[in-house]
Amino acid sequence: MSLFRRHVLLASLAASLALPVLAQQPVASKKGLVIGTTAGSNIEVLRRGIQPQLEQKGYKVKLVEFSDYVQPNHALAQGSLDANYFQHIIYLKNFAEKNKLDLADVVQGPIAPLGLYSRKFKTVAEVKEGARIAVPNDPTNLARTFVFLEQYGLVKTKAGVDPLKVTEKDIADNPKKLRFVPLEAAQLPRALDDTDFSVINGNFAISSGLKLTDAVALEKTPDYYLLVAAVRTADKGAPWVADLQAAFRSPFFKQVLDRDFPGYARPAALQ
Repeated sequence: MSLFRRHVLLASLAASLALPVLAQQPVASKKGLVIGTTAGSNIEVLRRGIQPQLEQKGYKVKLVEFSDYVQPNHALAQGSLDANYFQHIIYLKNFAEKNKLDLADVVQGPIAPLGLYSRKFKTVAEVKEGARIAVPNDPTNLARTFVFLEQYGLVKTKAGVDPLKVTEKDIADNPKKLRFVPLEAAQLPRALDDTDFSVINGNFAISSGLKLTDAVALEKTPDYYLLVAAVRTADKGAPWVADLQAAFRSPFFKQVLDRDFPGYARPAALQ
């Protein structure tokens, strides 16, 4: 046998022996993650508290910023995002059902509380009769707004009404005859110059340059309004989802929240 044929035979034998070993190896895990979120505090929470942990585990993480509450779920369902983090569970379930999207929440995280802001007044006691208050126009955040205003005695809702589904029709008492101006959530900070008050989601308040300490009043946030990370339902069991969940529950994340995001409502595990 020639030396050349011997080398070919040995190479072929080595290849045939290696094939079964390669076939038994697990499929390479996903290492690129694209996470959608909204401007302000939400993207900063991810950038400072979650992205570093995932990158330490070998993931290449890209954060995509959106300016509304509609696109991130469609982008997730269509596959241009692997996960998103911008909404509470009530909004997610309502949106997914309405738009027939197969999405699921996988872990809770912090949220900058809803706030009542004004350029003209400093306290709730200064709310005058007939005051114009800009409020979110999407049903879930509007319901949240009325529950928030009720916490400070500005309205009273009807007995027995589901607090997650409150509308203006469910207000039993509006002692100051407040006038509500529904707007897209991202536009609420801009309404401060044209109204007496605006009820603004925390992330949009911060992205517009407002501080939580600037609020006339802050929401006492129920747990069901904490933000959730969402994925496509088919991905719930993926290893990268487990890594994402672990990052949200880690001591490192708690330290970041303590240092950079005081005043945020949090899950019990991060208190």
